[in-house]
Amino acid sequence: MYAKIAERLLDKVDDQAEKAEFYQKLGMSYYKIDQYTFAISYTEQALEIFERDSLYKKNEITCKLALAIIASEMKLFDTAEALYREIGKMTKPYPYENALTYHNLGLHYIALDQFVNAMESFKMALAIPEFKDSVTAVKTTYHLYNVQMMMGTYSYGMDDLEKRVKRLKLPEFIARCKISRGLYLENNITLVNTGLATLESDELYFEYALMCDEISHYFESKGDLARSLEYLKLARKMGQNNHIVGVNQT
Repeated sequence: MYAKIAERLLDKVDDQAEKAEFYQKLGMSYYKIDQYTFAISYTEQALEIFERDSLYKKNEITCKLALAIIASEMKLFDTAEALYREIGKMTKPYPYENALTYHNLGLHYIALDQFVNAMESFKMALAIPEFKDSVTAVKTTYHLYNVQMMMGTYSYGMDDLEKRVKRLKLPEFIARCKISRGLYLENNITLVNTGLATLESDELYFEYALMCDEISHYFESKGDLARSLEYLKLARKMGQNNHIVGVNQT
């Protein structure tokens, strides 16, 4: 509601950069509630303005990265990969943004079940000095370890990572670490469900659904089809919850 009021007032704003920044923020707000049509529309409006001025190159990169992420989540994989190739070239002069591109490209590869490519992308992100000590790098590290666990190549690092996510107060990744540890390292379904409960209580429905999909695939690979179906149903339920939240907030 407030966003719509603010948008109407934009007609009185002469500063195009200020208008673009508003569109960019609004696009990201819609993305966070899984409203991709609105997210794309506002992000593209912001991008159109930022592209006119080289002073806003990082804003342009951020918009294109958001569009790549959305395309991947919508399973428009060819579109996403074309954007990632373009962003990869654009970000060469900007190390942090370049690493962030590799981070998200890794997530894209996970969606394609290309785990080796995902692992390499995460490693490339973490090898960039301007990125490796950032909070986002902690998240990249989690995804790297989790892919290694899925591939059966994980060796060490989770203990230290769990301390870091707790120290940084990252509830999503505290929950994700519990799920990964319970599923892959300890065969502890109680720990898995505790992590899922945290995601649900924090209303991280999209992340909940993603983890349930992963858990479902894990049990399917083990031949436990009943438990696989159980978590698949939970994934679908939480995906619907996320959509309902989005509809209620438009």
